[in-house]
Amino acid sequence: MSKIGGNIRNYFVSQIYGDIPGLYISSCGHWNVTDHILENRTRSDYLIIYCVNGRGTYTEGKKEYTIKKGMIFAAYPDIVHSYWCGDQGWEIWYCHFAGDIAGKLLQWAGFNVMSPIIQIGIKKKLLKTFGEIITATVEKKINWEIDNSWLLYKLLLKLKGCKISSEKKGHF
Repeated sequence: MSKIGGNIRNYFVSQIYGDIPGLYISSCGHWNVTDHILENRTRSDYLIIYCVNGRGTYTEGKKEYTIKKGMIFAAYPDIVHSYWCGDQGWEIWYCHFAGDIAGKLLQWAGFNVMSPIIQIGIKKKLLKTFGEIITATVEKKINWEIDNSWLLYKLLLKLKGCKISSEKKGHF
């Protein structure tokens, strides 16, 4: 069952540059919703979701994770997963992406299939980069798909820095 309601900005990216070596975005968005359920999904790309307000739940098979403000989680290709917001809703930023280095960069940033959640807190630089990805997608300037690939790479690099910073502060 899929159910979504609320303030949703959802953008699908052209697949013109789907053959970009390395990394490309297939969709991105920003949702501030109180009614959001996506169940039993399987996709061929990766997904990261950054919860900046509220809470929700993410499941993979029999594993269930509570998602709170300041957490970011990753869903992997070809793994059945579900996610939904809590009773009060949530505000999330997300990116679906793929490419021949996508999995390696996600792992380098600190994610893995056994540990798909990272607590990093609210980081303005991450929100700015998510916003830049959406802006590039909406404006569709010359070579915007290439710019989006670069912005996603930048986002994953920043995630690594945020994870290291959180670990040093003891917030992991």
